[in-house]
Amino acid sequence: MIEHEYSVTATIEGELLLFRTLWNTTNDNMFVVAVNNNEEFVLESINDSLKQLMNLGNGDFAGQKISEMMNEEVYETVSNRYKQCIELNKPISYEESIELDNDIKRHWSTTILPVRDEKNGTTKIFGISREFTELKKIESELLTSNKKLENQSQYLQNIIDGVDDSITVISPDYSISMMNKKAKKLLLNKNIHNLKCYEVLHNRTTPCNDSEYLCPFLEKSSTCSTIRNHKLLDGSEIVTEMRTSPLTNNNGDVYAVIESAYDITELLSAQNQLNDRTKELLYITEYDELTDLPNRSLFLKRLTQSVKCSKNSHKEIAVFCIDLDHFKEINDSIGHAAGDKVICEVSKRLSSLMYSNDILARLGGDEFAIIINDIESSGVIIEKVQELMKVMNDPFEILGQKLYTSLSIGIAMYPEDAKTSSSLLKNADAAMYKAKSDGRNTYSFYDESMTIKAFERISIEASLRQALINKEFIVYYQPQVNGQSNQLIGMEALVRWDNLTLGLVSPAKFIPLAEEIGLIVELDRFVMKTAMTQMAAWYKEGKNPGVLAMNLAVKQLESTDFIDMFKNLIIETECKAEWIELEVTEGQIMNNPKESIETLNSIANLGIKLAVDDFGTGYSSLAYLKRLPIDKLKIDQAFIRGLPNDNEDSAITKAIIALAQSLNLSIIAEGVETKEQRDFLIKNGCENMQGYYSKPISAKQFNSLLKNGI
Repeated sequence: MIEHEYSVTATIEGELLLFRTLWNTTNDNMFVVAVNNNEEFVLESINDSLKQLMNLGNGDFAGQKISEMMNEEVYETVSNRYKQCIELNKPISYEESIELDNDIKRHWSTTILPVRDEKNGTTKIFGISREFTELKKIESELLTSNKKLENQSQYLQNIIDGVDDSITVISPDYSISMMNKKAKKLLLNKNIHNLKCYEVLHNRTTPCNDSEYLCPFLEKSSTCSTIRNHKLLDGSEIVTEMRTSPLTNNNGDVYAVIESAYDITELLSAQNQLNDRTKELLYITEYDELTDLPNRSLFLKRLTQSVKCSKNSHKEIAVFCIDLDHFKEINDSIGHAAGDKVICEVSKRLSSLMYSNDILARLGGDEFAIIINDIESSGVIIEKVQELMKVMNDPFEILGQKLYTSLSIGIAMYPEDAKTSSSLLKNADAAMYKAKSDGRNTYSFYDESMTIKAFERISIEASLRQALINKEFIVYYQPQVNGQSNQLIGMEALVRWDNLTLGLVSPAKFIPLAEEIGLIVELDRFVMKTAMTQMAAWYKEGKNPGVLAMNLAVKQLESTDFIDMFKNLIIETECKAEWIELEVTEGQIMNNPKESIETLNSIANLGIKLAVDDFGTGYSSLAYLKRLPIDKLKIDQAFIRGLPNDNEDSAITKAIIALAQSLNLSIIAEGVETKEQRDFLIKNGCENMQGYYSKPISAKQFNSLLKNGI
């Protein structure tokens, strides 16, 4: 990584003539420091002036860590300054004094500037250091002299005129006592008498007292440096690094201020060019020129970041390695220019399918790669694969010809298939070649069992979509009984899928899939219409089936037309509202509690009872629970299973029963299987239960139960 950055820097220095000239000819000390991936500061380059000052000769110091070039205390100070520059994302200035081998103390003012990449992140620090030892001598003369300032003005004028920086001496009444030749040339073209410092130096009408620049006369501040814009006599603007030093007497009163200004306009211009060129070169090294997609290098960086995030979130990552089928024939038959157009069109089609946290890259040639982050279920992967395959169905119109290509896709999963970014990509690539060997226009997981599961899921999905049309779904009914009297009080409507090929498919397999592919609302409404029609028929026959309990899917609850649909369904089936009870889970309610309360109130206003299903497994807030228009709590079978011997299950069940009683709610337990479970529930105040008396049965079987009793 470090060697790569040096090659970029070398290219920058080779191509930026302005920066190179400034770098090689200035007497100022200049340096470039890189921030590597470990957030360490690494020296990239220093100019000849700084090498000479440090007696470093002509050696190459690129790649040496700053921490290894100085003691720990000095490095801590330096690194803190660099971190501040990065954090503020703007130039900062500071002063430092160094005692050289000849015991002479020399003073420097240093400005460091951030060099940003295309994401506006700081990757380098560019610094320039200027000596102001002579200016320090002037300050010392003023501080130690017993003569009054006005009696030594000519002496001081001669001194400051010999300094290259713009220098101004200011009196306590803010008037300018003295200026050197450089300052007069830059800032003034008339007599300095009666002019105030803030008028000339800061383009103000009042003394400086803002947070950026504190007037030493007002604040009694110590020496400070700042960077400011200044308008010259000709109307142009320059950027200066200003250094202000207050001079105090024995009482600590400020009797004069020396302000020096160093023009850094050219330096900032070079920095801006350096920023622009750095961004350009970083783009070249990290993005594909043809498609503008990330290249292999950047893809691996992003994948490394994804792996790091996944370790914290504990969510899976999928890496797709994609190859265009028969692309060589396109290049060979109509040329590489046409092939490039196909690559660009493929890039656009694939990009149109990416979500915000997906990452698409072109690895080279006809090979692409995708990172899918934060995977909740395998269904997300299969859905993405199907979208990718489908988007390639339409031909490409290239040079008046219709061209076709398809995709071979290999998939590797983190953390199951590999733990590092390079291994993930390698395994996805291996899976892709497996897909090619299987006949192309297909996909393969690195783990073969995942491929089998994926094809099984696709088969189930295709059959599921057809099942509603073919009327393969059946509604079963599970009796709900009062365990104390053994009387039927109602039933729960449960859907079953009877497929000719797959047989009787478990709801655990097809209900989550129906939710993923958007069929759950249609399936839910089929169950409701079927069960409500049957319920009305039983009542017309003079039977007393009790209350019909039906599950309400979350997408139904969120649907804007649900209330109107359900009103129409009541009219169509002639099933009275008082015969119906809708069950919602804790998770559904708490996902959007305010909206859920509004919808549930509308349902309750129709005269329909409401129950909270699977109670105790979610994360209900009691504050919301007491506001819900619910009539019943249903204890989840997870707590019933351990009764009566499991102490935790017993305690939780008792607590739920007590809660229901305190809120004046009905209570029912599902998944009751044994006499011991039934007896425990009755003893502790839960008489209504589901499961012990019958498994789910068909309408015909339930009709027999209505005739003959439990």
